[in-house]
Amino acid sequence: MAEAIISTFSYEDGDYENWELPCDYHCLYILENGKDAYIGETKDVVQRSRDHKHDECSQYRFQRIHVITGQSFEETPAKHYETLLIRLMKADGKFHVRNRKKEWQHYRRKNEFELCFDRLWLALEEKGLVRHREFQDVLNLSTYKFSPDVPLTEAQHETLTSILHTIAS
Repeated sequence: MAEAIISTFSYEDGDYENWELPCDYHCLYILENGKDAYIGETKDVVQRSRDHKHDECSQYRFQRIHVITGQSFEETPAKHYETLLIRLMKADGKFHVRNRKKEWQHYRRKNEFELCFDRLWLALEEKGLVRHREFQDVLNLSTYKFSPDVPLTEAQHETLTSILHTIAS
């Protein structure tokens, strides 16, 4: 997967038409105001930005938008990265992440794109959008491990099922 490119623009001025994006493909975006953040994915970041001015995001008065794109960004991996960023950035604690999305993406080339995620995380850290240098450090935080947003591992699911069957017996 090609390198992810992060472009930052003023969100509050509404000058969306003048944003120059390096790639006109599917993208991720992070809206933030220094305290709150919202993470999304879209094919049309300009239209989605307009939409957010009139939905539940408007109450947070986001000031900046960080658009993450690249030549190999496709819809399914972008949705997967969106879910990863929501979970990891919630646990990272730099922002109060306002997303409610909990679904997990499953697709054939998932592992290929997860291998490239560490480069994206480092780029976010360099821009000051996350606290932890390595996203693996976030995976070890109790706020991540015990989050209701993180799906159970197969071993955890089997253990829980066994406990429930024992209780039901």
